[in-house]
Amino acid sequence: MRALEKPLRIEAGAKHLNRTLLAKLVTLAFERTNADYDLYVLKENSEVKFLLTVYVDDLLLMGPRDRCTKIAAALQETFELTTMGTVNYRLSIEIPIDRPSRPIVYCQKQYVFEVLKRFHMADCNECATPEATAPSKAAVPATKVYRPYRELVQLQYLVNSLRPDIAHATRHLGKFLATYDHTHYSRAKRVLRYLNATCDYGLVMDISEGTIVNVRCYSDANYANDSMDRRSISGYVNTLDGNVI
Repeated sequence: MRALEKPLRIEAGAKHLNRTLLAKLVTLAFERTNADYDLYVLKENSEVKFLLTVYVDDLLLMGPRDRCTKIAAALQETFELTTMGTVNYRLSIEIPIDRPSRPIVYCQKQYVFEVLKRFHMADCNECATPEATAPSKAAVPATKVYRPYRELVQLQYLVNSLRPDIAHATRHLGKFLATYDHTHYSRAKRVLRYLNATCDYGLVMDISEGTIVNVRCYSDANYANDSMDRRSISGYVNTLDGNVI
């Protein structure tokens, strides 16, 4: 759904729209969560039955189809709505839903292709691993030749949440944003070659029945691992009912 109130002016539209939308959702018995003000829940007998998220003027309704239709009709009384259909792409994340077996696979295949094209690597050779087995830790002087190294590493960070397999490589590359040379840029391009080979990879969210929600958090760190500055490296992963989130 895309909500846009007709009389809003551009300079004051966003704030006024948010205030008007909040007032409308409250009349529909929605509650705004304290953890995220862009997430609204609809409860029955203290149990969440419906979710609604807001991003600028985009609304995502999550619940039974008939209830989605009713809520959309209620919002139509105040807003001009454009129905976008079943969600399959949001914030550069693809959400293909396998209906027969019910898992949801989150991936960023299209985003990866856009990054590859931006750095003229759409037809690059593929690579089996995101980094070499023993990357160099030696400090090097900053290069005098401009290369879009920082832009490349920053774009890779946007894939990290769905691709933990490149997290270590991206973290290592991020250490040299101020003192990179051609070797670091080559390693950053290696990550792109790996993403090109594994563009279909993503996180699987398998829907499980039941009322118990199992959340687990894992973290670990080494001690003074870096031989140059003696800094430690930490990592973490969170799971929801066995699914990495």
